[in-house]
This record gives sequence, C-alpha cells and structure tokens, in this order.
Amino acid sequence: FRMIRSVVLIIAAFAALQTTVESRIVNGKVVEIRDYPHQVALLDPTDPEEGQFCGGSIVAERWVLTAGHCVWSLLVSQVAIRAGSSYHARGGQLIAVTRKVIHPDYNSVTFDRDYALLNLAKPLTLNDNVAIANLVDAGEAFQPGTVCTVSGWGMTLYNGPAHQLRAVDVPIADHDRCRKNYDSKHVVTSYMLCAGYDAGGKDACLGDSGGPLTCSGKVVGVVSVGWGCAARDLYGIYADVAKARDWIQSQINA
Repeated sequence: FRMIRSVVLIIAAFAALQTTVESRIVNGKVVEIRDYPHQVALLDPTDPEEGQFCGGSIVAERWVLTAGHCVWSLLVSQVAIRAGSSYHARGGQLIAVTRKVIHPDYNSVTFDRDYALLNLAKPLTLNDNVAIANLVDAGEAFQPGTVCTVSGWGMTLYNGPAHQLRAVDVPIADHDRCRKNYDSKHVVTSYMLCAGYDAGGKDACLGDSGGPLTCSGKVVGVVSVGWGCAARDLYGIYADVAKARDWIQSQINA
C-alpha cells in the first residue's frame, strides 16, 4: 500500500483521533510563532497537550484553512485549534471548532481538492502572534524554483514529533516533472502543487498536514500527501490554494 503522509487515515479506522497524517518537517529549524502568526495547530480537545495531529492557517478571525483529510472523518467535537503559541501543547489561544466545511469535490482516495475550513467557537484575538494569512490570489502561480517555506509541529524524521514550531525552505517543483516522478504511486492533479528537492532531504512529513506552504509572504499550499518523507525525486504534494481561493472566500462570506 502507498506509504503516504495520509497513512494515519488508515490507522484512524482503528484508533479514533489518530488522524496525524504522515507529514512532518524534516531537516528544518526551530522558529517562533511571531514569524508565522497565521499558523495554528489542530488538536484533540480531550488531550490538548499530546493530541496535536495537523496544522492549519488562519484565514479570518473565526476561520481556519486546513486539509480535508485531516478532519473529514472527525466530528467537530473532536477538533480544537491552538493559535499564537510556538508550542502546540501550551500557551496561546485554545479554541473549539463548531463547524467544518469540506470542499464539495474532495476525494478521500486521491486527495484531490484536499481543502477544509473550520469555523471557530469564538473569534481569535489578533496580535503579533495571531494574524490572518495573506492568501495567494485566484489564478496566481509561482514559478518552479521559487523558494517557499513549510511549517508545522510534525515529526522531524522517523523519530518523534516536534514540540516547538519548525520550518524548512523548499522550492516549487515543476508540475509535469512531479506528476511523472510519482507515476503510478500517486495521481498528481491540477489542484495540487509540488515542492521539494530532487535529492530529497527536506520536506514536510507526520503531523504537518493541513499546514501552510508560504511563498513571498503568501500561503500558496496546504500540506497534503507524499510518498515517505523527503524522498529523492518524490516531492511533497500540496493542495493548491489559488485553485480554491474563490471557494474559501465564499465560505468565509456566507
């Protein structure tokens, strides 16, 4: 079976709330939340200290953008977010989720259109550590080779999760090359973008899913799937935010 970042979706069928898809920051560095104030952690509210399973981006005072596969099998009562802290287990603002909106065309098999929005129980208090993300414009694209940053609290290789926020720089990869490299391993659709190095070594991996890929200050991708972590020629795959920009705005404004 495919060793993808969403491997924990399989585990989720057997263990509730273990939706920590295989997505972590590999070979990154420790960073402060003030440098990524739009970043949030998704948590199991019954275990907020150890229950971090995905990431997300603040897109409005009461809305968070994450990956569809992070929450599609969960009740909203099983999800909370922590914003404004460099640590997923403490500090900042811990807020319950009251509603989830999965993209209507999300495919849980191929992970196409891997977008979800979470409506929060109360508005976030915006400050230096909590800010609304600047999203890429609809139709906007960044050229292959553009260096971007992926951030999260996921595992740092095949050892354990990061307690403090980490980030790593990865270049946007050529879409056709990414699609050909994955071949039969995974279908890379037009709603996905790829980022990483030909030689591997730096990537998102377990627990980072749903978090942001940021280019030039704009959130352009949502950590989605991949084959292993930081593997050679198999780039990280992200849901392309530009392709969902209008849908995101329509939900926020509804």
